[in-house]
Amino acid sequence: MPDRIVVFLDYMNIYWSARSSFHLASPAPRRFGGIDPAKLGAILTDMGPKARTLAEVRVYRGMPSPTLDPRSHRAWQRQVASWRASGVKVVTQAIWYPVDWPNVDVEQRPKEKGIDVALAVDLVDLAHRREYDIAIVFSLDADLIPALERVQTIGLGTGRPRIEVTAWSPGTTDTHRLRTSRNTWCHWLDEAVYRQVQDLTDYSR
Repeated sequence: MPDRIVVFLDYMNIYWSARSSFHLASPAPRRFGGIDPAKLGAILTDMGPKARTLAEVRVYRGMPSPTLDPRSHRAWQRQVASWRASGVKVVTQAIWYPVDWPNVDVEQRPKEKGIDVALAVDLVDLAHRREYDIAIVFSLDADLIPALERVQTIGLGTGRPRIEVTAWSPGTTDTHRLRTSRNTWCHWLDEAVYRQVQDLTDYSR
């Protein structure tokens, strides 16, 4: 039986790390760094050493406020609708805004809150329910490491479920990935793969 793959994507973490990996040479439009989750999930599934089947792609993404930031909220709605139309599961949490938004300095910008927790809870919950054989997690957020290690503990003795991680590889020595206390396979994705999954759609239009 092919291994069932569920891909967990921390979207804004992926977005910002793509920009820092592949778009530092010149100022890049805001849409540069965006990816197509369904395409990325398919590519990661095909990178395995033996037969695999993609069971689900799950994207974790903050939701802009429809009252405090209506323009961003409309763009978010279009983007999420596009993802769901391609079969992607989208998990959202409301973005946190400073009290004086938008009259704040750069250190008080809106922030995602609870996205890493939502991903971690689902990662462990789906492992306990045996809804995947292998979870592929794409994020650089070290807060996720305890959840990854919990899944590895669940799989001790049987080898299922198993954790793999993913990170961009910009071709420099300054590369980052999630590491656990146990061996964790990493899918390094270079710029050629990034270009395959890049989504340049301007959802604000």
